[in-house]
Amino acid sequence: MDLFDNDMNALKTMLKSVAFDDERIKQAIAQVYRDHHYVLCPHTATGFLAAEAEKLKNVVKDTAYVILATAHPCKFPDVFKELSIPFGEPEQVLELKNKPKQQRELGNSFEEFKRYLLS
Repeated sequence: MDLFDNDMNALKTMLKSVAFDDERIKQAIAQVYRDHHYVLCPHTATGFLAAEAEKLKNVVKDTAYVILATAHPCKFPDVFKELSIPFGEPEQVLELKNKPKQQRELGNSFEEFKRYLLS
């Protein structure tokens, strides 16, 4: 908000938000896989849908849309099993699966969290 001097209206002139339900996101994942043989994660599929919707509303020649992939599909195995879309797991993920799980219970105090990280 600092960039907009805490002016929400100024922010809204620069940014837009959209939402899509899970079914539409799955359809987009399947479409991109079918058409381009590329596996989008659900977050990235939402960005894809947003860009597609913007293209339909604002037909401007020579406009490029950039979609940032935010997660690897292996974070969402159930989605891809349901869609019968194969995805590979990166070597780093496979290595993590073979490591023992480490878990610590922390409260919601930042100071407690900071002490834990610095210890």
